[in-house]
Amino acid sequence: MRNRVTVKKEESFSKIAIGIFIFTGTVGLIIITQGGSAFATGQVFGGVIMGLLMGCIPYYQAKKISKFNLGQISLASCTLAGLLLGVILALPTALIFTIYIKSDNS
Repeated sequence: MRNRVTVKKEESFSKIAIGIFIFTGTVGLIIITQGGSAFATGQVFGGVIMGLLMGCIPYYQAKKISKFNLGQISLASCTLAGLLLGVILALPTALIFTIYIKSDNS
């Protein structure tokens, strides 16, 4: 029974990641079709990927203590922060969530 729960949570993470990449691709296409440059598209993709990578830190910390919803919220928040300002905002967001998750370990 425990293996099924673990597999479902891993599938949930992959669905979130796929959804984020689809969203990013859509935003990139909108930027290009509206007269934006390839540089702006690269900023969007790079920011989202950095946000996703930074969001994995609190996600796995929350996963260790079985707080999957908090992990998913932190992953989504870091990805959105990465979309807005790249690693400049995604890293502090990840640190804040990680500290909160570590302190909420009770």
